Amino acid sequence: MKRFTVILFVLVFIAGCPKKDKKTTEIEVESKEKKFSITDYIGIEGSYSGYVMKNGTKLYRARKKGESVMQIYMEKDGKTTKVTDHEDAVDSYKVSPDEEKILYLISVGGNEQYNIYMNNLKSGELFKLLDDDKIKYENPVWTDNGGFLYTSNEVNGKDIYIYHY
Repeated sequence: MKRFTVILFVLVFIAGCPKKDKKTTEIEVESKEKKFSITDYIGIEGSYSGYVMKNGTKLYRARKKGESVMQIYMEKDGKTTKVTDHEDAVDSYKVSPDEEKILYLISVGGNEQYNIYMNNLKSGELFKLLDDDKIKYENPVWTDNGGFLYTSNEVNGKDIYIYHY
């Protein structure tokens, strides 16, 4: 009986070990309609954080087909325009009370030390407002006078304080 238990244990162990010569590059998920690979899922377009202005113009973050990062798009009268075009993804954005400007966050290389940019939607001008790869700038909120509040760890890299710009 002891010999049988040892043999059974060895067989179960060997059966559970992966073969070294087998390489898997695609993961397939079976659906009722068709098989999907990981490549199919990477290619999915998505949009997030939609905002509809008083005049009907729509703003949203999206990763369009052929792009690797999220950007901000504006849709007006059926025409879509790319508002931002950065190498790194746009994390979030806030529309000004007069709906003429947006503040948005980007972390260079995904380092989560967000920088704050401003885009004038009417003129298309882009401003890099707060940019330091060692400091995290977050949570911009517009004020009624055209400025904004934000949080930052710029004092010591740990503690978060509120600032006015």
